Amino acid sequence: MSKKPKRNVFSIILVSNGKQIKDLYNCASEYTVNKKFEELIEDNKNVRFPVRYINIGKLVDANYELFIIKRNDEDKKLTKLKDGDGKIINFETNDDNWIVYERANYDKEESFWVYGYHPVYQRKDFNWIYENLIANNVDKFNIKQILVYRNKLLISTTYELNMVLCKNESDCIRLYNELEKEKIVKKLKYVFFNGDAYHSKLKKTWFKKIQDLTGWDDLKIRRRNLRP
Repeated sequence: MSKKPKRNVFSIILVSNGKQIKDLYNCASEYTVNKKFEELIEDNKNVRFPVRYINIGKLVDANYELFIIKRNDEDKKLTKLKDGDGKIINFETNDDNWIVYERANYDKEESFWVYGYHPVYQRKDFNWIYENLIANNVDKFNIKQILVYRNKLLISTTYELNMVLCKNESDCIRLYNELEKEKIVKKLKYVFFNGDAYHSKLKKTWFKKIQDLTGWDDLKIRRRNLRP
């Protein structure tokens, strides 16, 4: 855990699977840190498509949590708080100078590699995908099909194929389902969600379309996951 200036009695940190991954906020006031914590939790309600998996050499559940930690002036080690399931358990830090003051579940917005864009520097979120690949330029002359091919979301028209690569098949199915819900809510016409392309009678046709788009070999097209 990184050292904080002495004047900062409280810190808000982001944790995943018990490991601190980001220091978000520092201050000396209990009132101020509680207010900031509440703001972060409220803003978090706006996350549309939360991260569920992270790469750490392999794909694991994200399990993001937000913690307030307090400088330990009372020589305490454990703090009793509710976990994500509402159970009272003991929380402790790996630094005796700090104790856990408060916690909450937390979500981060997922981002995706849309083929044709840089996989790191031009990643796109759920809203971008819906507005630009699903809802944009669609009418009775440009009908769209949405399908899942392993970890790849296919958006196909008569004229082009777009592809969104997800971390695994589970995320791809989740993205497919959420986009379909959005389409229903927005009453969008001429967009059809046609299910699983990999196990369909047209499997070879969709394989060829992906190959024509990317130039990838068989193994890469058939992958279930993005490599960590």
